[in-house]
Amino acid sequence: INSNNNNNGFKGDEFDFRASKTWMHNKNRTESMDFEETESVMWRKHQLRRFFQDRGHWWTTARKTTAWKWILIILTGIIIGLMGYFVQYFTYVLTDYKFNVVDDFIGRGLWANAFFSFVFICLFYALLAGVLCWYEPLAAGSGIPEIKAYLNGINLNKLVRIRVLIAKVIGMCLSCSASLPIGKEGPMIHAGSIVGAAVSQGKTITLGFDTSWTKFQDLRNDRSKRDFVTFGAAAG
Repeated sequence: INSNNNNNGFKGDEFDFRASKTWMHNKNRTESMDFEETESVMWRKHQLRRFFQDRGHWWTTARKTTAWKWILIILTGIIIGLMGYFVQYFTYVLTDYKFNVVDDFIGRGLWANAFFSFVFICLFYALLAGVLCWYEPLAAGSGIPEIKAYLNGINLNKLVRIRVLIAKVIGMCLSCSASLPIGKEGPMIHAGSIVGAAVSQGKTITLGFDTSWTKFQDLRNDRSKRDFVTFGAAAG
């Protein structure tokens, strides 16, 4: 912003301040992620205190953090596996109901009813999936381009939130059951990434749940979150 220009009746630093304040309060702004640790004075004192606490001990803070990461990685894989089973089972239930209705009409020789019931159920499933995408736009599509951008350092707002996961999983089941020419592979990558992000941070804003900061202090940064998003995408 050029402080020498007269914009909206404000001049110089006054306009700079108001423009910066407006930008900071813009919830839709896109920022880059910080993959490097901020070496502040407090950060150096914290690392120095850890160094002296670990002297003479085999079970150091670094080894604790590494073991904790492996536990969370295994937990991420288990959760994503259970989520995949749920998607497969729920899709089977919806599809089985649709074909049972159609088979019942065919068995009674009502071919027109069978055709229109098949079309109506497919449209109903697709409509519900569309409503979920309208409610949570980030749940639309495969999510792979967004995850690629996220891993490359673009901090897309709300991309890895739990409510996006809920809309994604349910919408995935409905879309596949609606006989649309799509699959579960892409959405599962996005869903797995959200699980990885949630597990690594130990909290969720949507559900209002937060664990101890002490246990997750080494993981609540952009670098560790990116790593777990990668693990979740691979598992998905």
